[in-house]
Amino acid sequence: VAFLAAILTACLQNPKLHFDQKLEVMAQGVGDKNIITMLLIFLAAGSFVGIVGRSSAESVAYCMLSLIPARFSVAVLFVVACFVSVAMGTSVGTITLLVPIAAAVSKASGFDLPFCVGSVMGGMNMNALELQGLTKHYKDFTLGPLDLTLPGGTICGLIGENGAGKSTTIRLILDMVQRDGGTVTILGRDSRTASVRSKEEIGVVLGSDGIPLCLNAVEVGKVMAGIYRNWDAGDYTAFCRKFDLPPDKKYKDYSAGMQRKLCIAVALSHHAKLLLLDEATNGLDPVVRDEVVDILLDFARDEEHSILISSHIVSDLEKLCDTIAFLHKGRLLLCEEKDALREEYALWHGTAAQLAALDARVYGKRVTPYGAEALVRRDAMPAGAELAPVSIEELFVLMVKGECAE
Repeated sequence: VAFLAAILTACLQNPKLHFDQKLEVMAQGVGDKNIITMLLIFLAAGSFVGIVGRSSAESVAYCMLSLIPARFSVAVLFVVACFVSVAMGTSVGTITLLVPIAAAVSKASGFDLPFCVGSVMGGMNMNALELQGLTKHYKDFTLGPLDLTLPGGTICGLIGENGAGKSTTIRLILDMVQRDGGTVTILGRDSRTASVRSKEEIGVVLGSDGIPLCLNAVEVGKVMAGIYRNWDAGDYTAFCRKFDLPPDKKYKDYSAGMQRKLCIAVALSHHAKLLLLDEATNGLDPVVRDEVVDILLDFARDEEHSILISSHIVSDLEKLCDTIAFLHKGRLLLCEEKDALREEYALWHGTAAQLAALDARVYGKRVTPYGAEALVRRDAMPAGAELAPVSIEELFVLMVKGECAE
């Protein structure tokens, strides 16, 4: 700790130096061939992180592990260090020592250096969200195991009846509820170890929750400016005007729809890369819902932006989403591209007697005095069978009815 303090003091004594000059001062203080110095640096960096809540022994390991974020390895980091050392005129050994220090300091300050480098090197191929075996057990309900992947630049709609587990899934992703099993990876980082800075890249709408009732829209903007480093006051003001939100009216005096609009404005005003929206369009009138859908479509045009949205308004999701996930009684019935679902499934119409004699698997059916209809796969039906296109809402309703019948 004293050794690291001496190096930092050397930098602080020269406040007018540029950053690269400060690095040179640190390089001179460290030396580049002394193996004992290298060990001291690792111990000092580990102790520094330990001060903010990790044990020193664990922190040393954490510093080393932080050099191996998703999608690149120590070897790649070493190559990068070589290029940096040539550019700065310092030795490879010195830069190699500075990397763990930078990783440790970045973690302590909330700036996730490995995450940022990994995002740049991972590029457009990085998934925005990955759920693997996500599980939560309650006394009378079990969610999962859920496996779901949300690629960058896409929108996934989470559809399910009341109590299916939609809100619980989003709260598990955000670590608001402790999971019983599985992993959650957000923007290339495990949700449990991601830094504050990386979590700022997530925009969240949880119904109307999360905003103090005593604040008005202007005060909410000031509070959020102190929370998010990338807060964009201009965007926030523009969204508030677009949604016709009274600036001086307290949040508790807003209607349910106005509260929802303010939450959406906040989620869209800090340059998030991933939006997690739980029933975000509920309570909005049709005109505003259409505006919100257009805003979300515009947001997702950027290939680094993605959205996971749950809603009971299936027509909105059908217009908005690339991928549809059906959640029923805590189980994921299916998760496929919207267009693929329309191509795979269709509606068959006939009489109740014809339905009973149908030689194909029926995923859901509706029988009335006027006839019968069944949800079937197109490839399972005989050639020449008359089939009608199925909407996402009809597909979901009939599939849930089929599950309940079983």
